[in-house]
Amino acid sequence: VGILSNRGGEGKRPRYGRLRVTSSEHSISTSIRDVIRQIASRDASERDRGADEVTDILGSFSWDETLLVARLLVFARLNETSDEAGEAQLNALAELNAIHPLGAPVLDPLRSLGRLTGSQSEHLQELFSAPLRDSAAQPAGWPALIPRIAVDDPGSLVSFIQYVFAATGEFNGNRPTELRLGDSLLMVGSTIEREPMTASLYLYVEDTDSTYRRALERGAASLEEPRDMPYGDRRAMIRDSWGNTWQIATHRGEFTT
Repeated sequence: VGILSNRGGEGKRPRYGRLRVTSSEHSISTSIRDVIRQIASRDASERDRGADEVTDILGSFSWDETLLVARLLVFARLNETSDEAGEAQLNALAELNAIHPLGAPVLDPLRSLGRLTGSQSEHLQELFSAPLRDSAAQPAGWPALIPRIAVDDPGSLVSFIQYVFAATGEFNGNRPTELRLGDSLLMVGSTIEREPMTASLYLYVEDTDSTYRRALERGAASLEEPRDMPYGDRRAMIRDSWGNTWQIATHRGEFTT
């Protein structure tokens, strides 16, 4: 997909030049490719729809997809001539940043926009008031510690985690799947290139009891039924069919011991 700025009118030299995005059919989902084509369109209404579509499906983005779409949205906004599309682009960036914090190198070009008004100004303030990750030690939006599981049937485990714990992220059969659980990241891969690896995880959820019941519905074994702990958590423990142990908790009050 190629996008060329038309700021200043047809036939004028682009202010920010050309951005070319290429991807393998196997490395990026069809829905993301469709969004990219819309954001890169020469039609303002298509660019507007593309930015709106980002907010509808951003929960399924991997980090690579997030970074690709974010950079394209920044480039598109820098060259945007439509107020409606510009507002949608900044809103999409703000929502992306809320889920996958973007690094300053991604967002800093937006500082050249100057003074904006209305919703665009609010979205820009939201972007730059949120914490920006500056360290190059790890990808922006990734925690320093990421549990990783390897099983013979990763697709089924991904489905289990999505159903039971409301994890977001799409299964990827070519590399470890990145699943978002709250503010955390979990990687689930296959045993094609490595030995099976299980994990013991402590996960905070909105409702321990309903999460526990969903786990049992999907074949998990109960190790501890839900109960109130002296440190303020209501906690249960299960073992899934792949051998991983999950302590499921909802914090209900202050620590008492």
